[in-house]
Amino acid sequence: MKLHILVMAATTIAVAGLAAPIAAHAETSVPAGSVASVNKSPAVAETKCTTVASGQTDLCASMQAMPMSKLTSAQRIQRAQVMGAGAGTARPATESPALTVTLPTQCDFTAGIGGLDANPDRFTSCADTFWLYTTYEVTDGVITITGTFNFEDLQWASYSATSSTWEHGLETLGYETGATGTLEDGFSALLQSNCFFDGAGICTATSLTTPDPQPVDITPHSTSVFEWTEQDAGPASTTAGSDTILSGTLGVVWDVTAPVPGIAIDVPNAAVGSPTTGLDGRCDTIATRTDGCVNDLFIPTLTYNSRSNPLVGPVARHIYTAQTATPANGGLKTKWGVPASGEPLNRDMSASDQRANRRAACSKVRLRPGTSCDEYPLATTYEGAAFNSDFSVFVVPTSANDSQGGITGSFYGSNRVIDDDAFWVRAILPNGTASW
Repeated sequence: MKLHILVMAATTIAVAGLAAPIAAHAETSVPAGSVASVNKSPAVAETKCTTVASGQTDLCASMQAMPMSKLTSAQRIQRAQVMGAGAGTARPATESPALTVTLPTQCDFTAGIGGLDANPDRFTSCADTFWLYTTYEVTDGVITITGTFNFEDLQWASYSATSSTWEHGLETLGYETGATGTLEDGFSALLQSNCFFDGAGICTATSLTTPDPQPVDITPHSTSVFEWTEQDAGPASTTAGSDTILSGTLGVVWDVTAPVPGIAIDVPNAAVGSPTTGLDGRCDTIATRTDGCVNDLFIPTLTYNSRSNPLVGPVARHIYTAQTATPANGGLKTKWGVPASGEPLNRDMSASDQRANRRAACSKVRLRPGTSCDEYPLATTYEGAAFNSDFSVFVVPTSANDSQGGITGSFYGSNRVIDDDAFWVRAILPNGTASW
C-alpha cells in the first residue's frame, strides 16, 4: 500500500479518521461508528480500506494530522530532548554528512507544544505537523487497531527579497511512545519536495541531500534533516509586473509504504485557516523589476525614526500625534497603522489614486516656500483622504517630506510591499519615544 501525503497548504478533505494516539496496546476494539464521531482534529484526515477475500473483514489504514496538544507526556519529554540542541544549531543532514541544516530560531520550534510562530517575519514561513498513522481491521462493525505510529515534521522556508530562490528545510521526529503492532518499527517512504513532485508552473526544487524522490525510514526515536533549494517557476519568473503565489504548493510529499495491501491514500496536510499546516510565500516582479520572494502573510512595519534620521522628525511628530492623541488634540478616530488597537494601511500603487488622495488632503492647505503638505494615512495607501474621511494633514519642511518619501520607497522595495499589501506604521520621536 502507498499512503500519499502532501505536507502543504490546500483544500480541506473531511474523511473519517482516528482522533488520538493509542500508546499502550497494539490491538484495541471500539464500535465502528465511533471512528468518525470522535474525530475532533481541526486538520485533515483520510482513511481507505480494502476488503479481504472472505468479504467479512476490511483492512484499513489512516493518516491524520493531529493537534500538537495530543502529544503524550512521554512524547513531550522525547521532543524536549531532541529540541534541546535548540534552533539555530547546525544539524547534519540525512544521507549527506557534509551538509548541515540550521533550524531558524524565529520559528520557535523549541518553545514547546503550541509554541510555533508560523509567520515570524517577512522572509520566513514555518510549519509544524504532528501525524497519527493507524492500521486497523473492521469485522462485523467492530474496529480492531493493529498498529499506530506518531511522527512530527517541522518545515520552514527562508526567502530573500532579491532572489527568486529560497531554502526549504525539514526535520522529522519519530516518536517511540505510541509505536505499536504493525507499525512498532515505524515505516518507510519516498520523500520529495512538492515543488519537485507537483510544482509545475509554480516552483522547482533541487534536493541538497539525496535526489528526489529519496528513500526515508521513519523509526521510533529517530530524527532526520533534509533541505532543498527551490525556485520560482511561475508568472513572476517570466513576466514583468506579475506575481507567483507559492501558498498551496510549498511542502513535501510522503509516499508511504504501509503493511496493508491494495490501498492508496492521498492526504494533503491542509486545514484551511489553520496557522500551522503549510508554508506560505509569494514571489513578484511588481515591487522591483527583478524577481524576489517574501512571506506575504507577515505584516511588516514602516518606521519613521527621527532619532536616527533627524530630517524626518516633523513627519514623525505628525504621525505620532495622529496615532496617540485624542481627536480633540489632533489624533485620529482610527489608530491607523497601530497593531492591536488600530488598523493596518494597505498600499495603493495606482498613480491616479495617489493624486486623488493628495488633492483631497492638501488642496486647501496654504504653504509657504520650502514647506510641504504631509498627510496621514499616506497618499500611497487605500486609506488615503480620497477614500477615507478620517485623515490628518500637517505642514512640514520640504526636506522632511523628501526624507519620508525616501524611507517609504525603500521600505516598499525591501519588503516587497505590492498593491493591497498591509503594513503597520511606527513613529519615533527625537527622544526615542515611539507611537507604539
